[in-house]
Amino acid sequence: MLLVHKKYALYNGFLLGLILCILTLFFYFLYPKILFETTSYSTIFIFIFLLFPILMIFKNFDIIYTFKEYFSIVFVVLSVSSLIYSFFIILLYNILENNVVGIYGLLPSVFFDLKLDDDSNYFIHSFTILSQLNSYVFWLMPCILYSALISLFKKIIQ
Repeated sequence: MLLVHKKYALYNGFLLGLILCILTLFFYFLYPKILFETTSYSTIFIFIFLLFPILMIFKNFDIIYTFKEYFSIVFVVLSVSSLIYSFFIILLYNILENNVVGIYGLLPSVFFDLKLDDDSNYFIHSFTILSQLNSYVFWLMPCILYSALISLFKKIIQ
């Protein structure tokens, strides 16, 4: 991967990560229940996360790269933005606002109609560093597939 591509991918990855963090803060300050009880936040989040790389790749339509270059650029953008967002979630829910996890962390247990005793911690949201890094690693798997699909689509169009 060329240095120009790395800079371009890192810049756009930071930009996408910043956009996702601002989106989360917007919903968090507007109405915190939206983050956990409705699907509107998740829908908007996924829409922006999936649309941004497409717009980024098709912005420079006249430049022709190889499949590997497209794949590398898109994957770096998605992985950097996901990493920034994971650290932001750790900061927001563990350090700044422990109350949100305490209030809304029990919602899956209520939805599954489980007894809220000591053994029902399985369904409680966990925003620890280990769980967020685990989530990040598993989030990279669909990013690989999505990067390959975008790259293939772009190469077919050329």
